[in-house]
Amino acid sequence: MQALSSKAIFRGVVSAACMCVTSIPALASEQVGKYSVYFADMPLSVALTIMGRDLGLDFSADGIGRTRIRDVELSGTPGAVIDELMEETGMQAFAFNGQVFVSPADESEVRLIQLTNLTPEHVLEALEEAGLLIPEYDITQVAGGKAMVLSGPIKYLALSESVIASLEAKPIVAEQPVRVRRAGVLDSDRVANVSEETAVE
Repeated sequence: MQALSSKAIFRGVVSAACMCVTSIPALASEQVGKYSVYFADMPLSVALTIMGRDLGLDFSADGIGRTRIRDVELSGTPGAVIDELMEETGMQAFAFNGQVFVSPADESEVRLIQLTNLTPEHVLEALEEAGLLIPEYDITQVAGGKAMVLSGPIKYLALSESVIASLEAKPIVAEQPVRVRRAGVLDSDRVANVSEETAVE
């Protein structure tokens, strides 16, 4: 990891007892406690390492290159601070399964996913349970519910596609009318005759 120069000044204050990624699933929760930090001049990768250490978060960054952050003071809930940092550096971030994924804001993509044996409701329910139903990333159904269009960072799309691929399609069983087999007139007569003969005996 790159060493901090004398110009890189860091000041962090965490007043919450515990902070973890599950507390900010969409990086916008009103986490109890406040986090304050000042960055004079340093690579974004170093800033993320410092914030990850202080907040107990695991940042995974792709495509940030030599992006730097200069003379920025951030303060608020962890989610708000991360959001502001992303805005300052032209990045975007989302949290999933204990990690915060960071990537350039202009590197979002759109994917069309065919739904062979799944319903849109089933897919949305699974994504919500996985923590991937994020308001900032659009999900729409098309072709009469036979396909869905997802948009967002490449990593988000890859994770969402993995969740959808792992789903076990619930077969849709059409409700069938119950048929009751009834004896015809001849059968009824035969049964009656047999009963009478048995009674005579």
